[in-house]
Amino acid sequence: MPTEAGSDALTPQHTARRTLRLALGSSLSLLISQLLALPLSFLMPLLTMVLLMSPMPAPNLKKAIVIFAALLLPTLISMAILMPLFEISKGAALLLLLPAWFGCFYFSAKGGAPVIGLLMSLGLALVIAIGSVNISAMQLVAQSLAISAALGIAMVMVAHALLPDQCSPPATQPADHTAETNLDTIRQRALRPLLIVFPVVIFCLFSSNSMAYLPLMLKTASMGQQASSADTRNMARALLASTLWGGLLALIGWQLLTIWPSLLLYTLFIAIVCCLIGPKIFADHTASAEMWNYALITMLVILAPSLTDSLTSDSASHTFYSRLLLFIAIALYGMAASRLVTSFATVQLIPRFAR
Repeated sequence: MPTEAGSDALTPQHTARRTLRLALGSSLSLLISQLLALPLSFLMPLLTMVLLMSPMPAPNLKKAIVIFAALLLPTLISMAILMPLFEISKGAALLLLLPAWFGCFYFSAKGGAPVIGLLMSLGLALVIAIGSVNISAMQLVAQSLAISAALGIAMVMVAHALLPDQCSPPATQPADHTAETNLDTIRQRALRPLLIVFPVVIFCLFSSNSMAYLPLMLKTASMGQQASSADTRNMARALLASTLWGGLLALIGWQLLTIWPSLLLYTLFIAIVCCLIGPKIFADHTASAEMWNYALITMLVILAPSLTDSLTSDSASHTFYSRLLLFIAIALYGMAASRLVTSFATVQLIPRFAR
């Protein structure tokens, strides 16, 4: 998620405190999710990490409810509307998914909180990857998602309580939202990620085993939000860079855990990576900081699902490396697609038809 535009860089003290908070909250969330053996246990640390990387202050009860609803409502509404269509016709469900995804990207492009837009996209990704296969499985996942979201938000509040900001953050300058007030510009920025990610959505939706592509759908959702917020010039490079760095970190973690399969090492690795990457995220408010944001998300989405299998089995190793190569391929596709969309100015068509 991008930080607020136009804000001053945080002081070293604020940067260090937010970095430690990110490491503490993410690692503790990972540890608790593993000890509780939650289904899709990586969702809880993923949500905690996403929230702690965002520039928002400590969430109060009202904000926690808003965040919880942003993740759960798209999933529940999609279940109620799309589940019957999945049984009848996936093509009909696809027609409803188009405006749903566009709405998520439009929300972010219009200047809405990036973390809320990302959470809504993740909810839709879960529906596509799991709900299109089995309705009962989607119901179980919805329950697990509710538990993971509640515990993840609670861990964010705990991390803020243990490491609060000792003083107010530096004063920020009001962001320039001139471009965002232009509806044509907003529609263009929302259509761009839709054109990039929707071929992947179609592939997963009509796949005979879309459940296996759940990490890919989560990556696609984050890639779409990244494309909706990044400027055109840097978007293609940022999509590839975040995936390559995330993949490298996941590879290092996989090799370490192969040598010593231990929950303690897994937790420490996540904490150390957050400590190393945190200063790059919080020290400035540039596209580079946003790229490192999505690199951390990519690392967890690649590494965590692979660890559900035995680390020592050949199938687990094959699954990990296959997923890593698939993510790189998706990033290369996203880079090429973003440049193609920009070059041919396809996004100029939408405002004309939308009037």
